[in-house]
Amino acid sequence: MKSVLSFGLLICIIGTFLNCDGRDRLKDHKKTSLEASNQQKSLDDNITYIPESYSEKVTDTILKNGYKIYTKTYTDLNSYVEINVESHTNNNINYKKRYYNFITELKIYNPKNKLEFITKIDKPYLINIEALTIDKANAYVFKSFNLLDSFEEDDLSFELIYKYWVDIEQIRIILNYNKKTKALILESVKF
Repeated sequence: MKSVLSFGLLICIIGTFLNCDGRDRLKDHKKTSLEASNQQKSLDDNITYIPESYSEKVTDTILKNGYKIYTKTYTDLNSYVEINVESHTNNNINYKKRYYNFITELKIYNPKNKLEFITKIDKPYLINIEALTIDKANAYVFKSFNLLDSFEEDDLSFELIYKYWVDIEQIRIILNYNKKTKALILESVKF
């Protein structure tokens, strides 16, 4: 009787060990291991944003001819140019810089203080008017938007400058406002 109980106990112990070999958790382990490695990859990116937070510049100018120019230039936090600065394979860190794109809202008021023209100038706008190619838009970052001094009273010209992220190479875009057609016209693009 004792040997039957011992034999039954031995079978129960063997059955327990055979059922606990971990085959059921092997699939789960692969999933969690894969998720952990994906998280590890995302933690290895060291990203610097330029500018670090939202920025905005508002300019309100009254010209001698009575026209008023209102510009508001601000960061587009949904769009950026990403640059891989360097990679260190020893510690698996990938250093990146993300330069936020900028949007300029331009409003032109006539001498009677009536809104005559309004538009948003950003990279898609400049690509649409063929001032920038998609390749240039993806490699150059916004530097400035300026009202140019003019010798003619009826001339309104604006300058946009985009610079290549790593050196002094830049693109200078000149836009002229035509008062008769009330349109912004691309005058020139210089590299």
